Amino acid sequence: MKITREDVGEETAVIRLEGELLGGPESEEIRQAVRLALTDGRRFVLIDLGKVPWMTSGCLLYTS
Repeated sequence: MKITREDVGEETAVIRLEGELLGGPESEEIRQAVRLALTDGRRFVLIDLGKVPWMTSGCLLYTS
């Protein structure tokens, strides 16, 4: 799983995921990327799943 972030303007972050999302340790990495974007002052976070060919249904759950 590859995770990259692009800031768009001052309020938006796009977090791009690439690879299969299985709900293992990469889930925590995604949470950390979202938390970091919010801590950096981004009000809007978009998660781009365009390069995720497969994910488990458990990955759809998110709890803060």
